[in-house]
Amino acid sequence: MAESGEKHQSNRFKNFTRDERDVFISLVAENYTTIKGAFGSSLTFADKQNAWEVIAESLASRGYQLRSKEQLRKKWYDLVPDAKKKFSTYKREEGKTGGGPRPASPPSYVRKIVDIIGMGAVLPLKGICPAGLGSSNFSLKSGY
Repeated sequence: MAESGEKHQSNRFKNFTRDERDVFISLVAENYTTIKGAFGSSLTFADKQNAWEVIAESLASRGYQLRSKEQLRKKWYDLVPDAKKKFSTYKREEGKTGGGPRPASPPSYVRKIVDIIGMGAVLPLKGICPAGLGSSNFSLKSGY
């Protein structure tokens, strides 16, 4: 335990600035096929790790705080669900009828992430019945 006179030093890093976040997203976009590609003879775990290293080095060379590939990977996998949620909420609100003002557009970084991961990863497929309401649950009876 620390003595009463000692202060505990935190190893917490600074939050990403908006500019750093935008540059980070652009770097992920450049390396996305490697980061999310399927493993195979031409793409290995080492290749994916190297892509995160390249991103980390590129950010550091631009004067941003030095971050590890693990920190950057976590940041990306925290940004994606947040962007999905914000974009799907926007699309849901945009599709509502009844007048009133348009919903506020999502932040630009959300649109960048959606462009990277694709709309199919964000919005539900059209024409798919909700769970439990498949076509096998419905039958046409004669006489009606």
